[in-house]
Amino acid sequence: MINTAGKAIYMNEFCGTNIEKDKFVEIAKLSAFANGETVAAPGEINWSELQQPAHRAYYEYAVAHPNGSACEQLLERTANVLPMLETGQIMELELELTQ
Repeated sequence: MINTAGKAIYMNEFCGTNIEKDKFVEIAKLSAFANGETVAAPGEINWSELQQPAHRAYYEYAVAHPNGSACEQLLERTANVLPMLETGQIMELELELTQ
């Protein structure tokens, strides 16, 4: 979740997106699902503990991809869901993996 948060900050800073914290949870769910992981419910996430590591992840990502050089790739990967996240449309995702 920390790396996803860092990339969301990167997208807001360099790629012209406006992903708010409440919509970040939707991104985290999608990212976790794609990686075979789960995400805590929004009420269970300690945002103050997530903030500093997320900004560190953003900084490391920004150093590795200066001046928005990763924007094209990130925007392409999020093209299907980004409009819903930016306009505030509701996405109900209940993603659970069963093994």
